[in-house]
Amino acid sequence: MIRPELRRIAAKVRARLQSGEALTWRDVWAMAPDASRTWAHDTLRKLYRKGEIHVADWTRSMQGPAMPVYCWGAGVDAPRPANMTNAEKCERWRAAHPDKVALARKRDVFKRRRSPILDPITAAMLGYTRRGTGWVKKNAASTTQEAMK
Repeated sequence: MIRPELRRIAAKVRARLQSGEALTWRDVWAMAPDASRTWAHDTLRKLYRKGEIHVADWTRSMQGPAMPVYCWGAGVDAPRPANMTNAEKCERWRAAHPDKVALARKRDVFKRRRSPILDPITAAMLGYTRRGTGWVKKNAASTTQEAMK
């Protein structure tokens, strides 16, 4: 038994589709906050099976497969897009989150660092010399001989 308010919302969905608006199941679900996702899918599925709506396009969110965008009227369905490869998913995520990517790169560079981070005065006191972009410790034998002089 379907609640009367869900029947009214289903009629609103039908009216919005007839007015030329394109809807996904998430749009339908947002119209009925107390309804389930299954109800939203079923509402569109019933209209689709009757031939009253068709798939006009496909859209992707950050998670899950592509979801159909329905428009009013009988028509030829848009072809379903191929699944994204893992590389495509990663590229898309990186484009959407440049700040997190930059932070991860900094963290990775810091973890791979082999020489300590020193200021020049502390490095001289500890016996380090600058070699390229890093600090290198002088060998112990030369350090002790210099100290004896």
